[in-house]
Amino acid sequence: MLHDVRGPGIVGMLVAGLLAGLPAAGEAQSAFRMRGQAQEDSGRGVPVSVELEAVYGFRGLEFVGQKTFTARANDKGQWSVLGVTSGAWIFAAHAPMHLPQVVLLPVQFTQKNPLSAAGSQIPWEVGFELTPRDRFPALGAAADAALAGRRADVAAALAAIAETGDAPTLIAAGEIALYVRDAGLARALFDRALTRAPGTARASLGLASAAMMLGDWDRASKAFWTAREQGVSPKLTRAVGAAITELQRIARPPEGAAGAPR
Repeated sequence: MLHDVRGPGIVGMLVAGLLAGLPAAGEAQSAFRMRGQAQEDSGRGVPVSVELEAVYGFRGLEFVGQKTFTARANDKGQWSVLGVTSGAWIFAAHAPMHLPQVVLLPVQFTQKNPLSAAGSQIPWEVGFELTPRDRFPALGAAADAALAGRRADVAAALAAIAETGDAPTLIAAGEIALYVRDAGLARALFDRALTRAPGTARASLGLASAAMMLGDWDRASKAFWTAREQGVSPKLTRAVGAAITELQRIARPPEGAAGAPR
């Protein structure tokens, strides 16, 4: 399911981008190859369907170009897409008998490569770690509604989960909310998960994705930083590191963090 997403703060980012001396409108962009792998936590590959969608363009400007891509992973869970350009991208994966997973990441967000780099490989991968549905039977209805694009039904199905779910359930619920682009609900679910299990990297990563969806680069940068410190999945370590590097150019890391400006 692919949507057009806009959040608050885009006008401010437009002004900031112009002040930063952005390339002229309509300038051609390099296209990159993205790849990754989807597995269960056991390491078994999952032949997922992968969806990519651009929500913002270079430095938060309006995106120009092909903004959606789909791919089908092989039996090992490996997938690739060619044609991704600078921007903030949603990466979503789903498969039968699994809950969907979503992560938002900046791709060449603050620096464009020359056109000679067209078709080059982004040096990090998007590694999905899908959860079998049978671990969270209470989320089945919400997952079905999400895959069918019924956003209101997703919110209704997750309402009770927000009150009674444990941290792993809340994190899985938050990722379902991200799938239907409900960043506010997702953020509330991830916040509650961290209240019940502080230090959970996947919840912090979810907060970073929600902030990216809303165009809140400062909050996204801090949440990515926190997720890395908490021990984000090795499948996403390089991607998160790259996101931090990109966003630090327009936002600050958490106060007191190693390497943060003082």
